[in-house]
Amino acid sequence: MTTSRTVPASGNLLIDHQHGQLTELIRKAAQCARGDVEHFGLAVLAFRTALAGHFAVEGIIFRGAGFARAEEHDAAHAVILARVDQVVQTLSDLASSPERHAIIEEMERILFDHELLEDSGYWEAIRHHPTQPVVAWDASLETGLSWVDDQHRHLVAIINQLSVVATVPRQETIIAELMERFLRHARQHFAAEERQLDAWGRTVSAHRAEHVQLLEEVESLALAVGSDPGMLVDHYLRFWMIDHIRTADMQDFANSPLP
Repeated sequence: MTTSRTVPASGNLLIDHQHGQLTELIRKAAQCARGDVEHFGLAVLAFRTALAGHFAVEGIIFRGAGFARAEEHDAAHAVILARVDQVVQTLSDLASSPERHAIIEEMERILFDHELLEDSGYWEAIRHHPTQPVVAWDASLETGLSWVDDQHRHLVAIINQLSVVATVPRQETIIAELMERFLRHARQHFAAEERQLDAWGRTVSAHRAEHVQLLEEVESLALAVGSDPGMLVDHYLRFWMIDHIRTADMQDFANSPLP
């Protein structure tokens, strides 16, 4: 077993950042495996939590990038997490150091085999190319409901502005203001969508739950990568925006009764 392995760079800085965190958690678990059973168990649980969060981020990025097999990919993530859950259930029975090291090897296989064998073929499509806007608006993003599309365009414009400003040194204040503006407009937009669905007499709970989850994910990641806003904007936020439009919004607002 080795804990010095690293996943090759995917070109998506947020995914690479999370790969680094997962590798570090494996390293810490390996250190504890020699005798500190309690901390070993905590390290494995931390790995499971971080892996679930990473898979959630990957799912949004891959769907936002338009991968035809995104649902199949999500299903593979579910299988992997089920494997990790089986490992977690055995933690209290791992009396010997060799048994704990076998868990480390399984964690490594889970991370490296999946990322290198299943995900690496997608990496080129999720890289950011600085010469292009991070989100290019086109007809595939239009629901046909004019005010929804106008508000989406505004959110996309803020994302593209954030991407540009994030490349300029010492612009922390402007970046913070733009990020706050994006989140404020996103909350207002989501509330307007929910009011419209309610006015049509449609079920709002599922759409509202997705809005809540999306905002929580963005706010959490914004804190995690606060020193590198470009990582959040160029490598996650653009996919977050496209994924929501193409899934929940297209389902609920395309072919709507209003122009």
